[in-house]
Amino acid sequence: MRQFELDLMRVLALFLLFAFHSYLSVLYPGMWFVETYLLSAFFLVSGYLFAKSLASKPPKDVIKSRLGRIYVPFLLALLLYFVLSQIVALFFSPAQLSAWGLYDMIRGFLQPLSYVFHATGLSIFYVLSSGNFGLYHLWFIVHLFAYFFLFLGISRLSGNKKSAAAIAVFIFLMALWSSELIFRLEWKFEFFFLVFYCGFWLAQNSRLEKFYGMTWQIPCLVLLAAAATIDTPTFGVSSPFLKDFLGNMAFTLTRDAFAISSVLVTLWAFHRIKPGDRLQAFTKSVSGSSIQAYLLQPIVSSLVVSILIVLNGGPIGLGVIIIGVVLSFALGIFIAGVVQKDLEKLTTAVSKRS
Repeated sequence: MRQFELDLMRVLALFLLFAFHSYLSVLYPGMWFVETYLLSAFFLVSGYLFAKSLASKPPKDVIKSRLGRIYVPFLLALLLYFVLSQIVALFFSPAQLSAWGLYDMIRGFLQPLSYVFHATGLSIFYVLSSGNFGLYHLWFIVHLFAYFFLFLGISRLSGNKKSAAAIAVFIFLMALWSSELIFRLEWKFEFFFLVFYCGFWLAQNSRLEKFYGMTWQIPCLVLLAAAATIDTPTFGVSSPFLKDFLGNMAFTLTRDAFAISSVLVTLWAFHRIKPGDRLQAFTKSVSGSSIQAYLLQPIVSSLVVSILIVLNGGPIGLGVIIIGVVLSFALGIFIAGVVQKDLEKLTTAVSKRS
């Protein structure tokens, strides 16, 4: 049975993605919690659905399905961005792009090796994912598949003790890899690992359903309030207390607390909504093409922002920004829906031939 609250959670996260990467990150660069929340929503829901799929299908079919639905569109998006970036490189020099303040933003897209590192999954390592090789939020897909294969191995361990031991060992290794080693893991890998694991854990033994039926909302709200203070001198990542006991892991654990608690509270609230048929159909449709919308967001948002700036004759105000967010989101999900249908037709045709 399809769970409405998970679809609605994805829709909200997708809307925030368009809003944040189009406007909020530029106007309010300190709003890290928006990006943390929306990405945590994607990872937690993905972890939950991945565990559910493993419980009902053979692992081979689960991976094959995700390769077709996620990795193939990801490769097509990489190809698209590569072609567009090379066109930009033909007409504009790095000096011109720097003069316009664009070079630092798109230099990763101008490097052919960036696409190799992302397509092969090597970008989970710090030196291959940042600086000259970063492709903005496309790292999400790479991390997602790394978690898929990691948790596929963990799921094959029988018994809670073995699974817990595997998780503990992996967290320890991540702490080592996050040190000053040359090939240390990209920091987001360890950060969202715990979020994905939370979703994976909630899918087992109907834990999420039990959560909905219990009065856990109060502890979650308390945890959310505590996590909201993580940038204060007392509780922040730079506080002497956390640094003495946790070191660099203080950053990961405190923000993970915020991420997981806020997403769980949202899911708890969405579960209590009684949707109509139209709302269910809309959320199902948008959720089903969310990967395509995620991959298309940079192009769609850039196009809409550019048009609004030209029509406005200069910098845009708050009212135009709100219009831009809505237009970007609407155009993004429309194009994503069309792409999703075309991919489904192509997949069906290939299946029939084989």
